[in-house]
Amino acid sequence: MTHRKCGIALALTMGLAVGTWGLAPFSSYASTTAAASAPTTPPSQVCGDTSLLSGPSTAPAGAVTVPAGDDSTTAMSNGGYIDANYQIAPYTTYWFASGVHTFATDEYDQIQPKTGDTFIGGPGAIIDGQGDNQAAFTQAAADVTIEYLTIQNFVPAGQQGVVNHDAGADWTVEYDTIQDNGDVQGSKYGAALMMGNGDVYEHNCIAHNGQYGLDAAGSSGTTFSDNEVSWNGISYFPDEYGCGCSGGIKFWDTTNTTVEGNYIHDNYNVGLWYDTDNAGALVQGNLLARNWAYGIIYEISYNADINANTFIDNGWGSGSWRAGGYPYGDAIYISGSGGSSAVDGGLYSTLTVSNNTFTDNWDGVVVYQNPNRLCGSGDNASTGYCTLADPSVFNATSCAANDGGGSPAESPDYWDGCQWKADNISVTGNTFNFDPTDITGATDTLPDITNSRCYSGADYLDTSSAANQYWCGFNGQFSLGGSGSGGPSQGWATADALMGLQGSTGQAPDNNNWSGDTYNGPWAFQAYVQSTSTVQTDVYPNAIATTLDLAGWQSIWGLD
Repeated sequence: MTHRKCGIALALTMGLAVGTWGLAPFSSYASTTAAASAPTTPPSQVCGDTSLLSGPSTAPAGAVTVPAGDDSTTAMSNGGYIDANYQIAPYTTYWFASGVHTFATDEYDQIQPKTGDTFIGGPGAIIDGQGDNQAAFTQAAADVTIEYLTIQNFVPAGQQGVVNHDAGADWTVEYDTIQDNGDVQGSKYGAALMMGNGDVYEHNCIAHNGQYGLDAAGSSGTTFSDNEVSWNGISYFPDEYGCGCSGGIKFWDTTNTTVEGNYIHDNYNVGLWYDTDNAGALVQGNLLARNWAYGIIYEISYNADINANTFIDNGWGSGSWRAGGYPYGDAIYISGSGGSSAVDGGLYSTLTVSNNTFTDNWDGVVVYQNPNRLCGSGDNASTGYCTLADPSVFNATSCAANDGGGSPAESPDYWDGCQWKADNISVTGNTFNFDPTDITGATDTLPDITNSRCYSGADYLDTSSAANQYWCGFNGQFSLGGSGSGGPSQGWATADALMGLQGSTGQAPDNNNWSGDTYNGPWAFQAYVQSTSTVQTDVYPNAIATTLDLAGWQSIWGLD
């Protein structure tokens, strides 16, 4: 089986999955009913669509014309130069003539828009960084529009971006191709796009960028819709040391983001990653396919609606790469995240995963909490960040001083307030399809990774089996055992709460629910307590089995 890199159409219908994707026909599953509105074809195949991406062939009325060529020496129609930034005026439209546009070769040559500016490309208009310039559009002017341009061959520094480098507010970026920026393995270059408050990015092709397609931090009220995001993250590939800083899209500390109708595929790490104190995310109607690692991670964040998305063939690379390790190939990985009405500013008060369709991902949905990862603790990789439950009380300093609390009866309740908790989660109405023969031994499955090692044989529930070092095909809800001396880090308190048990510590059970999900294929389930490896004994405290089939998942834990 071969997955082609470019231009592939997802020819899925309600009854058929084409062999190029390595999927068995849906008729081989017990059910042929997918979630009603989850996409069955890519919702936004933008890349290469000249009918969509080509701008006006003549300058709009009143626009300043920017001729093709070296824009540092070729004057615009008003006599100025587009990269002589003091000559850029506010509330002005600039039309880039067809052809290649370049700047001078200093790394900081760039365009600095003024408030209200619009930059439009004619058919085939390209702004090329020549491997010299770091960024194309910078500074924080508001209400900037960039459309119908190809922006390529820039070399942004890591954690920085080519377009909207300084996260200006209320930018519109649409009908652009932003590609081949920092597209060199091991170079640690940056992202195609950054994002500010109120920004709207739509109908763009975002491909072959070094770190991310989009890297958004600290912004609110943004919309990212109808884009194609593919082959991003090569600059940090493979993520050998768990950097967590590459892939298709990354949101950090954002509020009320909308990610809708995108085609997110073949990225070199995670497809869509919400990392640290995000709240109010709507993720709807996207198709995520063949991303090397997880389709979506929602990590130490809050209050999301993840609904009506389609996930196909995600996680094969990371699942095959980490022998015997923690589950690295989930379609959706919910880590220390949940719902909380105490968090201000978010659109929701729960975390809901509903009406999605999952087909032949390495794993399905995993809900996890690390009881030792408290704000203010040494296990908090997001240094300086704390939970959002009540920032005036619970912050990195106060949580460290109180060691996470000794009892939930304390006031303030450092026990709960210092945890990023996996609670108030609903996983409902989803369809999970899994045929391990579609994955095992497949080649050319993901970027630069061959020979998928998925194992789901007759002893797939036997986690002590040596053959099961590359276990695939499970869902789960579990925590580590706590290693701390007190508070949430102690013993099984977090695992008890996560699974709805009343522990001896008095911590209230979490409110997590799985219901109405449909499973087609040999699914397994992990529950309660796991270690850092999925391949281990499957019995933990109180002789409760933690590796289960569907019947055990239902009868022991009352889930689904």
